Parts: sequence; C-alpha cells; structure tokens
Amino acid sequence: MASEEQLFEALKESLEKSGQLGRMKGEIRAEIFNALHRGGVKPQMPKATLAVNELIREYLDWSGYHYSSAVLVAESGLPDQPIGRPALMEDLGVIDTEETKQLPLLFSLVSSFRSKVKQ
Repeated sequence: MASEEQLFEALKESLEKSGQLGRMKGEIRAEIFNALHRGGVKPQMPKATLAVNELIREYLDWSGYHYSSAVLVAESGLPDQPIGRPALMEDLGVIDTEETKQLPLLFSLVSSFRSKVKQ
C-alpha cells in the first residue's frame, strides 16, 4: 500500500500534468485578493494604468490564462467587466485591421513599435 506521501506526490503530479494545479492556485490567489480588498474603498485608477492593465487582461484572456487574469483583476482593482476593445482602441488611438482583429491589442502595439524602430 502506498504511503500518504507517495499518494500526495502522485496526486500533485497528476494535477500538474493536467494543468489543474495551476488553475487551482490561480483561483486561490484571486479569492485571497478579493477577500483582502472586499469592502475597502478603492482609489481611482489613473487612466494610463487602466489602459495598461486592460491590455494585459486582454492578452491573458486571449492566451487562455484566465486564472492569471482573475488574479490581475483582483490585485489591480480593475472592474470585473473589461472596458471593451472598441473603447480601449479609441483611448489609445489604435485602428484595427483585418489582421489585427484576431490578436490582442498589445500585439498590435508591440508590432507597430518594432516597425517604427526599424525605420
């Protein structure tokens, strides 16, 4: 019969391979941040900080890092609902093309910056 430690290690390995361990850790972190900040008055986030955090959130969600996104929202004080791509594009002065519509805005900004640096 397997020892308790061996069972623990086997379970941990299984959860790591399936990606569930990372998901659970992310959920726990998000809930901890929510519990710590619940009820407190949040200061107004500067517009530039909001834009950067929304760019990061869009990238995390697009990449499938939903639990990292949840931790970002909880820790940074972002609203639960994203401000939306059209509003973010207007704020940043970015125009979508057929090519960029498929990617997070952060990709477009980095690509545009790289193009300008090469010129």
